[in-house]
Amino acid sequence: MVENAYNCAGSNRDVPGSGHINTCHVPLQAIEQHGLSEIRDKSRYLGEYHYFRILDPRREHVFRLAAGVTLRFVLEMAFGYRNAPLWKMAASTGEAVFTPFYDVLRARCVSVKFFHRVTQLRPTDDGRIGEIDLSEQAKTKNDSLYQPLVHVNGVDCWPNQPDWTQLCSGTKLEQDGIDFESSFCTITVGARTLMVGRDFDIVVLAMPPEALNRIAEPLKKTSREWQTALGTSRSVATQALQLWMLPKLAELGWELGPTVLTAFAEPYDSWTDMSHLRRPSEGPGS
Repeated sequence: MVENAYNCAGSNRDVPGSGHINTCHVPLQAIEQHGLSEIRDKSRYLGEYHYFRILDPRREHVFRLAAGVTLRFVLEMAFGYRNAPLWKMAASTGEAVFTPFYDVLRARCVSVKFFHRVTQLRPTDDGRIGEIDLSEQAKTKNDSLYQPLVHVNGVDCWPNQPDWTQLCSGTKLEQDGIDFESSFCTITVGARTLMVGRDFDIVVLAMPPEALNRIAEPLKKTSREWQTALGTSRSVATQALQLWMLPKLAELGWELGPTVLTAFAEPYDSWTDMSHLRRPSEGPGS
């Protein structure tokens, strides 16, 4: 996470000497070992950073982040931006982030297969992911390409449920309340296995640890690295709350203009006024 955030900041620079403190795994331990615990106690930034995205809400599991890598991230966050480190999106996350990715993939003739669930991962002899078992949850009518987006006020949007009219037995699936995204959904219409060298070259395994533990048992059995990675990783639960109000921001007491505030008080330590998204999101069923 830290390396990704650092690279997203637009920098591949290294901080000289930062590697020497990577043996210390919890960031604030490095501060204490160098006699700066008093600064930590008085610094809102350092105190909040320790919990910002690296502890679960109950403070039970501390992620073991290398201190040198963390130092690079903190310095980039503090000094590496010409403007603000946080920006408001012009649309919701799906439309602002994932729709452009999807459009680029389609323009490059990449086949995007929806309604598949990973059921198991198996390794090659050298520990890489070699086979991926998939369960197919639904088929499209006439095996046509599924069209996921709906057009709302000039914006291609991701709906809150599938377009049942494109799916075989879609009416029944909708009536049964099928939720393909639920962990408890076991509906299947078939299965297939992807193999390295035949169907893929590398895998981007963007799944949380708790989900991986259910499907990666063969990896853990054959690789100490996988055992360590999955045995020491923790999933962090997140929560969000939207309040739709009639008064404007200033009328609610905030007179400093639109902003994004984070690392504030728990349990909702980040907030922002997203009124600018109201009009684009209005549409059928909104």
